[in-house]
Amino acid sequence: MSLLDILLTFLSLATCLRLLFYRRGKSAFKASYSFVAYLFIVSYGALGLALLTGIYNSLQLNNLLIVLLILLSFLLFYWQGNVARLIKLQWRIL
Repeated sequence: MSLLDILLTFLSLATCLRLLFYRRGKSAFKASYSFVAYLFIVSYGALGLALLTGIYNSLQLNNLLIVLLILLSFLLFYWQGNVARLIKLQWRIL
């Protein structure tokens, strides 16, 4: 297990837990955002467990995928697990 494997495992599982413990507060519930958050939770959790158990390693992952995982994890931690802000980011850039 390389250092990149350990980093990606920790990052994937930490992002999964961050999304699991997100508190909505006074925001309105939207099913579409919740579904996207669910997909993130399942994919990050599955990747973290696959890296932890040795099913995958960082050499089998595409470099672009690794960069995307790190970027999405950073953004989700920056916005405290709020997937709606991540989706609305597209309109802020354009």
